[in-house]
Amino acid sequence: MTRAVVVLLLAATQGAPSPAQDATATAEAAARASAATDAGKQYEESIGAAFGREHPKTVGACAKSHRRDLGDFDLFLRVGAGVADEVLAKPANPFSDCVRAKLVGWRVAPPPDPPRWVRIAVKLKRP
Repeated sequence: MTRAVVVLLLAATQGAPSPAQDATATAEAAARASAATDAGKQYEESIGAAFGREHPKTVGACAKSHRRDLGDFDLFLRVGAGVADEVLAKPANPFSDCVRAKLVGWRVAPPPDPPRWVRIAVKLKRP
């Protein structure tokens, strides 16, 4: 009887998402819902353009430090009153986490109705 309980507990915990996965899934859903509106789509596009202008050196520095983990990823930023106060990455790995960590506190245009989650797709250039 005890063995059956242990096996059931192991089976129940192995498939459960981690709190970080839950937070990222929640942020992704909020960003998707935001981008489904005209104002949200425009805001997300403006933040993506600002990222492209302001952070190529950030991505490059992290790429040099984490060559084995290079790959495309998504960033999810929670923007309050013009500041990225929470940043999550999917998939999370040393490279995406390096970029993610450097964006916390990034000053951007305030969203139409703060706070707002936005998605930035980080696509690496291929030779």
